[in-house]
Amino acid sequence: MYLSWTLQVKVLRSIPEVLLENMVLGQYVGDPEGEGDAKLGYLDDASVPKGSVTPTYATTVLFIKNDRWEGVPFIFRCGKGRRAFVYLQERSEKLEYKCISLQ
Repeated sequence: MYLSWTLQVKVLRSIPEVLLENMVLGQYVGDPEGEGDAKLGYLDDASVPKGSVTPTYATTVLFIKNDRWEGVPFIFRCGKGRRAFVYLQERSEKLEYKCISLQ
């Protein structure tokens, strides 16, 4: 379904500010039992300063405050060297949730 520009702006304005306490930030580490590059983490890269705390992964949940999308979580996950995903959780009649990955 295509939303007009004005409706898109209206939806974006309905998203409350994302607060740091509603996010998860992290940094990838190597897998000691992995092979090749899988053994290396972010801090193992020669171009990364020792002790760096730069996040390489983030996830957050957004909610759109309008009648159509009220209560529907939009889950965003992204990480360095990984694919970005958006998950929508749909609520069934039994109030169970299922995740849909949009790739």
